[in-house]
Amino acid sequence: MLTHENFVPELLKAVPALVPLYDEHLRDNDELLPHVFFGEVTRFVEAEHSKFCRTAHTNDEHLRNAQNIIALLDAAIVSGDADLENLIGASFVESLDRDNPNYLHLRALFGPALRKECRHWDGE
Repeated sequence: MLTHENFVPELLKAVPALVPLYDEHLRDNDELLPHVFFGEVTRFVEAEHSKFCRTAHTNDEHLRNAQNIIALLDAAIVSGDADLENLIGASFVESLDRDNPNYLHLRALFGPALRKECRHWDGE
């Protein structure tokens, strides 16, 4: 079961490419600041997705990184852990760059729970 306490370690295990970002976050802040870190995770997902789009869909590693994070976020947002659900909604979904030309394509990769949360934040 995903919880606010175990989510970051699970995320780092599922997507090792996030470890340098996490390490830098700890160096800069001396501790994990979950809402700040998830803003950084949002930018990482957007960057990985953009790299995938720029390479004409030939580099699956970037897509896999984004998809693995998205899958965990989708599971976590319905985990029943209110703190974790709030973290994902307020610090991942709300932070998405809706002006990014790839936003709708990225959003199409989301599972049903993240899509529902996006519709909420997008006012749909």
